[in-house]
Order: sequence, then C-alpha cells, then structure tokens
Amino acid sequence: MSAAIPNHLDPSDLGTKQYWDEAYARELVNHAERPDDEGTVWFADSGAEEKMIDFLETLADDGILQKELGIDTSSFLDLGTGNGHLLFSLRDEGWCGTMLGVDYSSTSLELARQIGQTRLASQDGNACQAGSEAEDHAEDGDAAGATSTIPVFFEEYDIFHPISLPNSPPGGFNVVLDKGTFDAISLSSDIGLDGRRLCESYCARLKSLIQQNGYFLITSCNWTENELRAWFEESEDAEARLVFHDRIKYPSFTFGGKTGQSVVTLCFRNGTGD
Repeated sequence: MSAAIPNHLDPSDLGTKQYWDEAYARELVNHAERPDDEGTVWFADSGAEEKMIDFLETLADDGILQKELGIDTSSFLDLGTGNGHLLFSLRDEGWCGTMLGVDYSSTSLELARQIGQTRLASQDGNACQAGSEAEDHAEDGDAAGATSTIPVFFEEYDIFHPISLPNSPPGGFNVVLDKGTFDAISLSSDIGLDGRRLCESYCARLKSLIQQNGYFLITSCNWTENELRAWFEESEDAEARLVFHDRIKYPSFTFGGKTGQSVVTLCFRNGTGD
C-alpha cells in the first residue's frame, strides 16, 4: 500500500489538555456523588468498545493472545485511558494479564482510580484464575461478566514526553489500545520539538511500547480506514511503520453518493509483512 500522509485536521478544544482536565473534573464529582456513574464511554453509540473486546476474544480463540493467568498471559496498555472503562471491561470479560492505563490528564487518572476502588470494594468474585480452577468457574457460569479483583494500574504519562513506565513488561505490551486518543491528538495545535504537529510523530512514539509482533488496536471517528492506514503504515519515519492486520466491521451509510461508516477500528501489528 502506498498513500500520502493525510491532511491535518483543524485544531479544536478537544485537542487541549485543559478541555480534558475540566471534563474529567466534572465526571470525578459526579462519580463521588453517584458511584454508578462512571462517566462517558466514548463511541458507545457505535458499540465500539464491545466490538474491540469481541475482536480481542477472537485473537484469543485463535491462540494469538492469552486471557488466563500463565507464562504467556497477554498484557495491555491503554493510551489516553480516561476513566479506564475499556480496561475495566476487559477485566470483566476475564482478561487476567497486566493492564496499565495512561493519560496526560491527572484528573482522569484520579477518576479511573476512584472507579477502580469502588469496583473492587463491591466485588466478591474473580474471573481471573489459573488452570482447572478457572475452567471449573467457567463451567459453572460465574466467570462471565465477573469483575476481576486483579488490579488495573493507572499512571500519568505523556507519550510525547515519555518516562519509564512502572508495571510495564520487558519488551513492551502485547496489545496497545487507542480509543479516540489519536483523534484528540490530531486536534491539537501543539508543535513538537521536530517542528511538526504531534500527530505526525505519534506512530513512532507508540511503536516502542508494543512488543515485537504485538498488536495496536485503534478506534477513530475522525479518520477513514485509508487515512489511518496511511498514518500508521506509511509513516514518514520508515522505522516507525506498523503492518495492517485486520479491521472491525461497522454498519455503513451512504451520503452524497459516498458510502462510509461513522467509526473505524483497525488492528496493526508491530512486525514485518508476511
């Protein structure tokens, strides 16, 4: 595939740290008053989170990823984790490996940790168990949907000013997740030290976080499939390029003679093309 890097999006408030700090401050207050209110789940109207989890389940069924505790249990990094909902949902579905959510908004992390504490305090079961014990619980039907008592970790982290991440597996994560984060970065007017918009160096920054032959699963409402593939397959930095692996299908619509979908989810691999 060969494609030009897409045109930049016009900057907006959604690309500023102030916007997200203020948004999560409101959600933090709401959750303190009503613990069942965990805040906004982005792309909920499209069922994107559920589709991402179903896709990961397929990779597990194919033996590519491993849910259960063991030597090869798959690890997850959620970039721009917000309230941590995607990682908590993975725990609910029995994914037992290391899970780390990072965000440059300390307020979002305060919210995510608060939600995590509330969930753990109300939980009396654990979907993440080893070996035959897990199989016994699965047969009894109590593993499905149970909230794991294995913690989800959260750390303040700016991918454009990286630091060493605690709870980070040697060699990187098996799966790096992005649900709207690249969208927000693409709306930032900030310029990096290299003189480029931040979105232009995102691929190079995230690749070092993905284990060799690991996966990057991204959902976007601002970019088409072809545009996302251009950003991540055709990065100007050849060493940063990822390999397209698969896509998630959403209902399509036709407008003005063109057919498309409101949300795009693609999976890339950190490796060479086969």
